[in-house]
Amino acid sequence: MAAAGLSIPSSHKGSTPFWGTTNYLEIPVCCEADHPLLICLQVKAMSLAAEARIIRRLEHRLSRPGDHPSAWYLIQGHRRGEIRREARATHLARAFLRGQPYRQLEQKCHERPDIKRVHALARKYGSYGDSLGQDLQAWFDAAA
Repeated sequence: MAAAGLSIPSSHKGSTPFWGTTNYLEIPVCCEADHPLLICLQVKAMSLAAEARIIRRLEHRLSRPGDHPSAWYLIQGHRRGEIRREARATHLARAFLRGQPYRQLEQKCHERPDIKRVHALARKYGSYGDSLGQDLQAWFDAAA
């Protein structure tokens, strides 16, 4: 059952549900509709996207003549640095907990993701035991 305002993606409607089954690494997976903490992780991802949009609008406003370029560089660095890294880690943690293969998410990336941050998010928002670190490392290594 989907939470208020959220629905199961159209790709899953009418098909056999994938939550409650296991994926290629034999890791239990679930859907946001079945796991309230994954909904919280989705809200976090949406909040980070909104923050990036707000900062981008502010960058555009600050790029007008007469504004301080140091403020523009400061907020652009925040969006390109902290916000982008956190959004990527959130996206990867969500996909890991849902059972999506890493190779499907990032076919071409230039730098390794922050595995420690993905691990922290997966531990906070997922229901995992002691094998989380090994499962997460195997998930990343499966794409290599």
